[in-house]
Amino acid sequence: MASQWVADSDIRRTVERALTCDTAVPRAVKSQVLNRHITLTGEVDWGFQREAAQLAVQDLCGVKSLDNQITLIDRTPAENAEQRLKNAMLRNPQLDARDVRVTILGDTAILTGHVTSLAQKKQAGLATWACPNVTRIDNRLAVRPY
Repeated sequence: MASQWVADSDIRRTVERALTCDTAVPRAVKSQVLNRHITLTGEVDWGFQREAAQLAVQDLCGVKSLDNQITLIDRTPAENAEQRLKNAMLRNPQLDARDVRVTILGDTAILTGHVTSLAQKKQAGLATWACPNVTRIDNRLAVRPY
């Protein structure tokens, strides 16, 4: 039977290759490997870049755990950001945002109200990353399938 053990040095090379090959992951993302545990660090512009880095390495052979400490670059608040974000959600064909409320406190967008599916809840969160001054999302949307 083949051993499940993979050396940290092998994991480190594989992680670096995976991060470099993924075009959605900026070079600012760095990784450390210790005892088969990966820690991702750095600052990126968008939430999808943070998620892409995690997806690129989380299922690599030999990885025991992952700690994604990548942060988003702070931006100055946009004027009327809440209304602009709400309007963008209303234009999204994959989301019925009539019952979604958006509140922006500092760099955090808080989504409240309800949607009709988990897919719409996820879509609302993804749409929120388009707001340039948002670096955190508190998605409190309830799912009501009726």
